[in-house]
Amino acid sequence: MRTFLTRSHPFNINMTLVSNDPSLWPLINSTRFSSYFIVASFAAVVYDWTLTFGQEFELIWRRRWSLMSIMYLAVRYAVMPYGITIMLASLPSVSLTDTVSSTAYFALNWITLSIDTVLCAITITRLYAMYQRSRKMLVFLIVIAASFAIVGGVTSGN
Repeated sequence: MRTFLTRSHPFNINMTLVSNDPSLWPLINSTRFSSYFIVASFAAVVYDWTLTFGQEFELIWRRRWSLMSIMYLAVRYAVMPYGITIMLASLPSVSLTDTVSSTAYFALNWITLSIDTVLCAITITRLYAMYQRSRKMLVFLIVIAASFAIVGGVTSGN
């Protein structure tokens, strides 16, 4: 049995692997199934965007812009490069070099952080409005959001 494995980065799932070991077949099948699922999910998101773009154009683009509409558009359109990067990185037929893999890993982390931050701001703003602009509720929500951000940063940092 010959096994060669090169993996330089945690995001680099396209690795050189030559093996006759049948114990790896379930891993290969699950990776292939996962890549099919990712491509199908991306196709569903693009289909949804094409169906709802007319409504978005009327309700968002033609109206006076506010901070909420900018945050909505940021979240909605930041997902597109994220999805493309995930889809390309997960396909076994797309080979990523170490530099491209590191860049994709870095970009995905920053896009995820940006989307999470904007979604948190949208949620805080909506809850603040639901509680009749209570300062106590605003402070509580900001403290909770900051604590989650700190815990997430500490646990994900290497």
